[in-house]
This record gives sequence, structure tokens and C-alpha cells, in this order.
Amino acid sequence: MILSIPFLATDVAQLDRGLLAEGHGVEATLFRGEDVMDDDRWALVRRNLRAVAALSPPSLTFHFPVEDADWVADAAVRDRLLEALDVVGELGFHGVVLHSNRIASHEVWRARDLERERDALGGALAALARRVESSSLWVGLENMPVTGNDAVDLDPLLVYPEDFAGLCGGPVGVTWDVCHYAYTTYVGESIAAGSLDHADDYPHLRLPVRATGATQLVPSTLHGQLRHAHLSAFTGIADRRRRTTCTEGELPGAGPVGEQRYADALLALRAAGVRAVTLEVQEVDYTRRRRAPEMVAWCRSVLGAAR
Repeated sequence: MILSIPFLATDVAQLDRGLLAEGHGVEATLFRGEDVMDDDRWALVRRNLRAVAALSPPSLTFHFPVEDADWVADAAVRDRLLEALDVVGELGFHGVVLHSNRIASHEVWRARDLERERDALGGALAALARRVESSSLWVGLENMPVTGNDAVDLDPLLVYPEDFAGLCGGPVGVTWDVCHYAYTTYVGESIAAGSLDHADDYPHLRLPVRATGATQLVPSTLHGQLRHAHLSAFTGIADRRRRTTCTEGELPGAGPVGEQRYADALLALRAAGVRAVTLEVQEVDYTRRRRAPEMVAWCRSVLGAAR
């Protein structure tokens, strides 16, 4: 299994060549739609993508931005996404990580027809699949947490394993974000157990069958669809009333979900044949990484102990 290190695709200084020399993969990540929609910023990104591709890492993925990048409803964004697929395909990237990008407030989503939204997602996705079907590039649809980190907005289209039904096949599979699903399941378990009473902050939550228990963080129903994964832990709960937030990108062992569940998730990813896992840990300074090596060591310990 290849452990990949992300870097912001607008800042090539974040690329950790020391970790790359150790044989790790790379994920070129964007968060904001302006980084692909502004022509100057997109030109910068393309230059940086060429630079990292020239280093030939063993796994090379591109994370299309999430914020203000609604490729399902906005034709201009969709055209830029199609162009991005062409660019990274020609550069030899292995895959593209893609969210449904339909982020909106809770109030907006309560008025939307979920099934109609899913149909629109499926239709837009079919065009992407046709674009890459003759190449070796895959598209990994990524799950979102059940709400945003501040409980103000959300994108409920791809949250649970069953949400991917009918969307995967051919070049389209799943990039499973373990942190996002850990948060989703923890909130569901907490509300079902009565320890968290703000269910209205989570309008599309599906409560677990049991009030307590250890939901698998990599559900077995996904194993045939998995292309790639993201791994980190979280701390905190998104609660608008208490003005608390969820923080992603923590090391396993931090937060309310036990470290062993993350270890089991990593082993489940390997058992499912996932080739590369991107370690999405936060840093104070991404040009002088301290936590990424810790995360690499943790993963190696888990994978080595279970051989």
C-alpha cells in the first residue's frame, strides 16, 4: 500500500521531497473554485501539476476543489473539470478525487428534492465517465461528512455507502474518506444513544440500527468500488448553539473515536485492494511537516503488525 502526502496545488513549496524520496505518493489538492476558474491561477496550478508529474511518484492524484465549484449545476465549472481531466490524464496522473460539490445551507437542502438532486449528479457524472473511459485515469467520488465542520452547511448527496449505488462503474469508483465517515457514524451513534440532542443540525442523518456499537469505518459493501482513500481523525462536534466546531486532519488516537477503529479501517482498505491512501493530517507549516512523518510511522506500524 502506498501512503500519499497531499500538498496545495497552488504552492509547490509544500511538496515534501524528502517524503517523496522515501517512496510515498502525492496528492495535488485544491479547495477553492477560484483556483481553477481564474485563468491565471489555473495556469499556475497546471505548471505545478507538470512539476510534480515530472517526479514520477508511485501514486499521483488530483483533488478537484470543493468550495464554489458546483460542476453539477454550473456548466462553466463542469467544462473546467473536463479540461482538468484531460490535463492530468496527459500528465500521467492515476486518478482524480471529486466531491458532488452541492454545498448549501441546511435551510436550502430541506427544500430540495434529494432524489432529483441525485439524478442530476448521475447525469453529470456520466459525461465525465465518457471523457476518461479511453484512458487509464480513474475518478474517485469522495464521501462528505454528515454536515460541515461548523454545522452551517452540508452536501448530503454522497455521505453513506449506499449513496454511491448506481454511480460507480468503469473509470468511476470511490475515494473513501475515513475521517468523514468516522464523524458521520459518531454523530449518529451519539444521537441514537441520547448523548447528543441536536439532531436538527443534521437534517439528513441516518441513525444506526443499534444505539451503540462500532460501525465499520470502511463498510464491506464498498470493497468492490474503492479506488483510493483518505485517512485522518477528527476532534470536536459541530454545534451551532454551543458555537463548537469539528476539526479534521488529526492523528489517530485524538478525538472520540478510538485509535483501534482507525487501525482497523486502514487494514480493511488494504484487504480491499486499495492501492494508495492519502494522509490528510493538518500541519502548522506545510513546508516543514511534523505530523505527516508521525502519521506515516503510525500507518507503517499498523500495517507491519498485521502482516
